[in-house]
Amino acid sequence: MEPDAQFDTLDNLLNTSDAKGLEFLNSTVLPRLGGMVGVVVFGEGGADPVGSWGPALSMATGETISMRFQPKGVLFEIARGVELETMVTIATRRSSEQGTWVSFTLLWPPSFVCNKGMNLYTLPRLAMRPLAARNLNVLLPSIFSHHDASHGRATRNGKLVRGAWPVHDFESYHAIRPDSFLIDSEMEHLAGAKVRVQTCAAGKSQWVLAGQIGGTEIEDQTQHSSERVCYAQWSAITARYTQTLVGGLNSDAALESLANAMAVADVLTLEGVVSMLEKTSAPSVKDFAQGAIPDGLQLPRNFPTLIAFAVRVACSPRVFGLAEGTAEDTEACREVVRLFETTWSPLKCADGSCMMAIDFAIRSGLKEAHKAEQEMDGLNGKPVEDNLCFWQRAGQRCISAIFGFRSADFDPMPTSEFGSAPNAVDPMAEARAKWARSVMRRDPLQRVNTPIDADPIPNGFWWDRDGDRRGALLGVLNSVEQWLRSGRHNGRQLDGCDEELAREQLRVQLSQGVEKSVREMLDNGEAASEAEARRAAEVVHQQVEQVLRLRKAPVAHVVNKHAVERASAMITAACCQGPMVHLEMESRLGVFLCCEHATSLCADCNSPVHVLQASLLSTSCSKCDRCMRARCYSCAVAAAKDPQVRAGCQRCRSRAKKR
Repeated sequence: MEPDAQFDTLDNLLNTSDAKGLEFLNSTVLPRLGGMVGVVVFGEGGADPVGSWGPALSMATGETISMRFQPKGVLFEIARGVELETMVTIATRRSSEQGTWVSFTLLWPPSFVCNKGMNLYTLPRLAMRPLAARNLNVLLPSIFSHHDASHGRATRNGKLVRGAWPVHDFESYHAIRPDSFLIDSEMEHLAGAKVRVQTCAAGKSQWVLAGQIGGTEIEDQTQHSSERVCYAQWSAITARYTQTLVGGLNSDAALESLANAMAVADVLTLEGVVSMLEKTSAPSVKDFAQGAIPDGLQLPRNFPTLIAFAVRVACSPRVFGLAEGTAEDTEACREVVRLFETTWSPLKCADGSCMMAIDFAIRSGLKEAHKAEQEMDGLNGKPVEDNLCFWQRAGQRCISAIFGFRSADFDPMPTSEFGSAPNAVDPMAEARAKWARSVMRRDPLQRVNTPIDADPIPNGFWWDRDGDRRGALLGVLNSVEQWLRSGRHNGRQLDGCDEELAREQLRVQLSQGVEKSVREMLDNGEAASEAEARRAAEVVHQQVEQVLRLRKAPVAHVVNKHAVERASAMITAACCQGPMVHLEMESRLGVFLCCEHATSLCADCNSPVHVLQASLLSTSCSKCDRCMRARCYSCAVAAAKDPQVRAGCQRCRSRAKKR
């Protein structure tokens, strides 16, 4: 390992054979992390590794695995059995001839997010916002203890079996689908007059997560991405979930579970994903996270397209028939638009309008979504409208959290009894403070968003470098725009080149064709002289130029047809399915909730398996190829030596014998 590295690798702890090292990780290190709360984000690919990853341990299947732990020294403390009081981040790379599998794990102690000022009954109310609602996770966490092997199987009459839970991921685990509320209420305004206001809040998913973290079951019910209720209805729903949570636990445990559930949801929001991507670009942590983020999360053809879609919807709500946010929200959106649109020249459309490539993809995708909605003939209500509202709220929260005001923006300038001190005042900070106060006065109802650095609600622990986060969000928008125009990302061609040729290329080929036609006409005796043949070929040349309109064709500002079609299809799915589009992505991006109760039974021996053991030490034999249920480490090693491993696990084999 490099001496100045700010993280641990396996050579900080292991000095033994690969088999014993893996067994030590499985039996000692990972079980001591099992009581922490967090998420495991995993998937295929990952950028080329940067810096040292330490020794690569060889696994029973021939694959190799490398790991990083942050902060530095934490791996030694885990091995000693020290109770951790800080966050732990783990990066994993598993390589084989078939490709690379990576994971990014974020963990923290359950008490890490709690403070004395929290109250179980007021915590959900504090998360309400005029538009930029808190905890609208767009990545769906899967529950490791909820696995239904029968989901999606065909019965004898050809019908597909519906699983035990409303939503299942691609490995048949229960995935918690997020939703949101639009809450109608009244508030007193000037001179005691009552005005009608609307606020937004996260839906039931945080309560289901809280139940899993606390070890009690809360029913996962299906509802629209955006449900409109009055304040009394929302209060009743919140009270019911609170009573259910307290009934299964106690008040203190319920509060801790809900606070951790909110923190988990915040990690999986758009701003949380941007913060994960920022971990691959910030100089202080670049070497740690680079190569550990799945392609499904960082390549513009995958999840970043959804980030760009949500941000553009939030920045132009009137275009989509949506309500605007507060004056602060609007100013944050304007800042994003200015920084993004000054980087790119707009595309000129045939009707004379100008737009960005992402806007063209959104328009195309939204058009197809409305067609699909009409074909459904109102069977599922208005999914496009509901999902657009959800994506707007998620996008606005991302923008406001990253580009919104901070507490320092409202602090008064320093003064003293001896007069002003110009050298102690930052002119830029003073100007921003004046501008922030003028923006707040612009809102007729004086609605405000609590500054992110003063928010009492648990967050995803990413709010330490504003500049890096802003650059990361703009980097996502720019990478998507570049991909849509060229099909490329970081010098890599992600999508095929368009079939259409540039103007100069066509000119060269037409000129070559003219010369070839002249020679053929002379050789075949179709022209008496070269001048006659050249005149005939030139006529055809001019006709082709006129048809192709080469003189009027744009030289630059083109888009990549394949990239735009892919982005449009993803946006169509986002408008029809909402955040469930995450489960339909080609890249197979997965997310597991990690907590003390995230255990399942081994597919072969029925011994308990924790999600960290199953995900961080996984191999190609760590799960059944048929039912996708996880195996324990010992059974996975045995399965690697079993020639009939492809026949399925013991559960599947016994089930097949009974038929």
